[in-house]
Amino acid sequence: MVGNIAKEMGYSKKLWFFISFVIDPLISFFLLTILPNNKMRKSRIDEKKILRKQLSSIKQFRKPDNIIKDPLDFQSLGDEETIY
Repeated sequence: MVGNIAKEMGYSKKLWFFISFVIDPLISFFLLTILPNNKMRKSRIDEKKILRKQLSSIKQFRKPDNIIKDPLDFQSLGDEETIY
């Protein structure tokens, strides 16, 4: 059971089966639940690579519309300036 959960999370099924055999399966299950999900992490890394590739293919980026040019807009309503 611990080996199957480890495989779903992107870890070695055989290694975690061995760990659960040597250590109590409940403790090894607890240790496995503390670890981050490797499969999810790898898919996020792959998604970031794809998004960076797509962004690098865009030649011109649009400037944000919310750029404040008036220096008075940077001050708060109180006596002290707002620090950004």
